[in-house]
Formats: sequence, C-alpha cells, structure tokens
Amino acid sequence: MFNRSEIMKRAWQDYKARYGNRPFKRSLFTWCLQIVWAELKQAIAYRVNPVAAKIADLRHEAEMLSYKPWRIDIMNRQREIEGQIASLLAA
Repeated sequence: MFNRSEIMKRAWQDYKARYGNRPFKRSLFTWCLQIVWAELKQAIAYRVNPVAAKIADLRHEAEMLSYKPWRIDIMNRQREIEGQIASLLAA
C-alpha cells in the first residue's frame, strides 16, 4: 500500500532541504521521516473520508488556538470552527 522507497526519498529530500550540509543527526532525520509519514496518512485520510478528515483538521486548528499569544482574541475563531464542525457533522 505504501511505497516505502518513495517515503524514504522524500524524507531525505526534506532533511537535505532543512539541514543542508550539517553533520547527520539521527533525531533530525527521524523528525523529517515522521513529517513525511504524517503527510501521507493525511492525504490517504482525505481520499477515504474527506468529511472526517476535514473535521480532524478543524479540531486540530481549534486546539492550536490555545497557543496563540494572550493579546489575540481567539473566541471568534473558536466559535467559527465549532460551527463548521457542527455543520459537517449534521450533513
């Protein structure tokens, strides 16, 4: 199902683009590989069930709002996201 060779190639490309000529660090490559796997899984989730994937994205966005600086009002955006999730669940 997954082309592991292509995944590794993409991870190496990502590693080289991010870290260039720095000495190899396994932890940095692991991070790049995790990102590539996450992107692939998200793409598959969108193909299988786009509504559920959109809801998951909206929930993730709502969770990330809590990390905004205190001076930014997040309540309006949070209500918008909750409304979008409710409309997707109702459909």
